Amino acid sequence: MINFLKNFVEKVKNKPLGYKIIFGLILVFYITIVLLALIKSNYYMLTPGKVTPVKSVIEIENYDSDEEVYTVSVFESRKISLLNYLLVEKLKIDKNVEVGKLPSVTMSNKNEDIKGLIQKQTSINQSIIVAYTEAQKTNPEIKLEYQFLGRVVLFLGEETDQNLQLEDIITHVDGTKVTNDGENPAEDFSNLIKSAGNKGKVTLTVLRDGKIDGKINDDITKLKSHNVEVSLSNFHIGTLPFFDILEETVTPSYKINESSTQGPSGGLMQTIAIYNTITKSNLTKGKIVMGTGQININGNVDPIDGEKQKVVTAKLYSADIFFVPEENYADALEQYNRIKNPKFKLVKVKTFADALQELERLE
Repeated sequence: MINFLKNFVEKVKNKPLGYKIIFGLILVFYITIVLLALIKSNYYMLTPGKVTPVKSVIEIENYDSDEEVYTVSVFESRKISLLNYLLVEKLKIDKNVEVGKLPSVTMSNKNEDIKGLIQKQTSINQSIIVAYTEAQKTNPEIKLEYQFLGRVVLFLGEETDQNLQLEDIITHVDGTKVTNDGENPAEDFSNLIKSAGNKGKVTLTVLRDGKIDGKINDDITKLKSHNVEVSLSNFHIGTLPFFDILEETVTPSYKINESSTQGPSGGLMQTIAIYNTITKSNLTKGKIVMGTGQININGNVDPIDGEKQKVVTAKLYSADIFFVPEENYADALEQYNRIKNPKFKLVKVKTFADALQELERLE
């Protein structure tokens, strides 16, 4: 940069004044662009991503599947440059790209990746449970039992008491068992923490294995129970319900493969693919089926982020049908309507049952 400036000055110092002014303005513009590209902002950016066939991640043993069911992901960049922010948010140079403000309480990139892995694992577990439970209604030979262990910690604010760790599964709060029975278990858990912590501290009973790598499912039997006292000063955590599938009860058995994707948004499509395979339903009828949406243990489809970018991705990968959660439908439809002559159908769903009904209508 310094050598560039020296060479620039040497070239223009003997030039006419008008020439110097023009080159001076060019130099100021160049330096401004470089600085804007180097300075990081407190924003993230979402761009259209890729698709992943569910059968490459979750295999049902001794069951062949020719289905074309895909999860759809986006590419996320955190702390984008001010230049990217101005180009996308202010100048709107690409309506397929979206920026958003990062939360005030954040984690390191490593811990964000672990969070994504935890979300992916809990999503897969719930997809398997919902698919097998629904399939049991028509085929009693399909079997699966599971148990609720507690709420797994996937987010810890930087100032949160470090006695608590990512991947801890919280089973009790001051001796009171954590449940998943109410209409809003997350709110019930939050209220339990608040009511127990009237002295500024709370004792949490957690299951942990001593490793923090985002791989809770590796061996549940290695989890040991610990009581940890946690200060509620600057207490910022995020949790998800964690269900343990009792492998010895499962028929047919399954295998989960490594995946490069993270997060919970593949839940609906995972559930569709698993159900389609174990029931041999041929629900997709040769169509390329894509979609997005979290799945909860009751079969409800919960909202996600990046719905606009996922609609664009579905178009790029030649989808025939794209499922989107009801709460994301308005934004997804806005993006869908920007596509010239879309060749796929955009379908909003509120539950797994809604998606099944739509697939059963395919010809």
